[in-house]
Amino acid sequence: MGEGGVLHLPGIPWPVYEAGLWRFLSIVARSYLSIQAAVLLSTTTPFPDLLWAMRALKAPRLLVAISGFLYRYLFVLADEARRMLQAREARSGALEGHRSGGSVIWRAKVTGAMAGTLFLRAYERSERIWTAMVARGYDGEMRTLSIHALRAMDWAGGESVGG
Repeated sequence: MGEGGVLHLPGIPWPVYEAGLWRFLSIVARSYLSIQAAVLLSTTTPFPDLLWAMRALKAPRLLVAISGFLYRYLFVLADEARRMLQAREARSGALEGHRSGGSVIWRAKVTGAMAGTLFLRAYERSERIWTAMVARGYDGEMRTLSIHALRAMDWAGGESVGG
């Protein structure tokens, strides 16, 4: 083995070697850079273009469809949550100078009931969205109005992929 020391955690002596430490730091650095690249890509590229790029890179059609639905469904879920919170605010009145609401346990029950209701409402809404998509001819392939073609400049990283 190589030069190493022992890191003393509560009740556990943990041997640390220089080669292992360098490997760990390398993995952390690569993970950090990968996450930063993904954040940069997702903030500078429209989501339909990301889906198109996934298909152009031969990602499985089902994975691309699930990614697209997940992205769109998050907005459906956020809209349902916003509507439920707005309705709760409209029904909850508080007298000035008095504390509104009940105990922590009561609030936890209300929050749990709201979460269950949110799930059911969002599920029903997603079923209606799916039915509408199938009625309009959805067959599993995401289509866009813009025509995508990779040019030499795109491979060089000079321009965006859109038309």
